[in-house]
Amino acid sequence: MVDMLEDTWQGMFKFPPFSAWSDKKKNYFTNRMSAIVSSEEYNKILLDVFIETFTADELKAFADFYASKHGKSSMKKMNLLVTNMMPKIQVMMQEEMTLLMEEVMNFEE
Repeated sequence: MVDMLEDTWQGMFKFPPFSAWSDKKKNYFTNRMSAIVSSEEYNKILLDVFIETFTADELKAFADFYASKHGKSSMKKMNLLVTNMMPKIQVMMQEEMTLLMEEVMNFEE
């Protein structure tokens, strides 16, 4: 989990306001977040929610997938996916929110 999220943070640091942070601030953030997602409390929450949500067979299927060649390859690409997707989604959402706010302000009940 830490490796996957650390890649996400590195991608996040490319965009404002995070891109303006000093290396020292980025390192502090990365270290604190790594500690949080490595904590017993965080792991217990994840485990409990997984057990509450999925059947044993589904959890086994996840484990089999993530242990497979394709699963490992896919997980390594998740940061790239998010990094490529987020700026495009942010632009789209900003444009849509501007239009939506205008529509709501002119909406007659």
